[in-house]
Amino acid sequence: MELSTSDFRPTSPNPPPSFQFGIRDVLIATTTIALFFGFIAWQGVGGMVLLLALGLSVGLCFRGTRSAAATGWVLLIVFVLSWFPAINGTPQAPRRSACLNNMKQIALALLMYESEHGCFPPPYVADAQGQPLYSWRVLMLPYLERNDIYQAWRRDEPWNGPNNSKLLENLRIFNCPSKTARGGSPMTSYLAVVGPETVWPESGTVSLDSITDGSQNTLLFVEVANSGIHWAEPRDLQFAEMSMRINPPSGRGISSNHPGCAVVSFADGHQQTVPDTLTPEQLRAMLTIAGGEEVDLNKL
Repeated sequence: MELSTSDFRPTSPNPPPSFQFGIRDVLIATTTIALFFGFIAWQGVGGMVLLLALGLSVGLCFRGTRSAAATGWVLLIVFVLSWFPAINGTPQAPRRSACLNNMKQIALALLMYESEHGCFPPPYVADAQGQPLYSWRVLMLPYLERNDIYQAWRRDEPWNGPNNSKLLENLRIFNCPSKTARGGSPMTSYLAVVGPETVWPESGTVSLDSITDGSQNTLLFVEVANSGIHWAEPRDLQFAEMSMRINPPSGRGISSNHPGCAVVSFADGHQQTVPDTLTPEQLRAMLTIAGGEEVDLNKL
């Protein structure tokens, strides 16, 4: 029997399935997903784009391999899915939560100060001539676990004087995370509202007992986006000059980088987001300590 040359052709192995994953592929996929959502929590949508670019770069370097293909598919799927919460604003949720936590710590510090001294601090410390030296936020340092700065602080020197200017660290506790990235910023996101009817009168001090409208209904301090005020600087919002709107176009009022709302802290120590739709009458009622107004916080 004669054999043709076709009978001696080598047979090709069966091609592997298109979507066959091994242990290595699973490890790559889980690591990619963990890094991806870590970047989102850390840097928001910007981190998502950065990680996508990184993944694509790695894929190009190892193009043609099954692992690169698996990584590419995982990145593409996670990238598409992550846009749904981005559109709905939930990447802001961890930052808003961190902002609320910052304000909670500051509120507790203020309440500890009130308990110890019988009143809330003045909006600033002044010299013998009445000139402002530094902010109430400096007085909070011992209650915020930064007694090292407070002990080195010159009490008779302005906040930007020769000694005190050396102590002006970028303190995260005074920054809204939606405003700052790594390292923090010296500009505070949290301000008092100074005025004769508020918790922060220009002269004298206010105790919890003086808040006849109820500490749970009265604002203690507020969030202000891009305030331009250093945390140690003796400057805050002025009740008589500020806008009575949330996120006003003028920028001179309670505002936030959180879309559609701002975060405020009440004199009983609790925090709450207030919407842009808050009326001037409602806001004024929340700022005054003895106006006799009623505000239903549950409906805000």
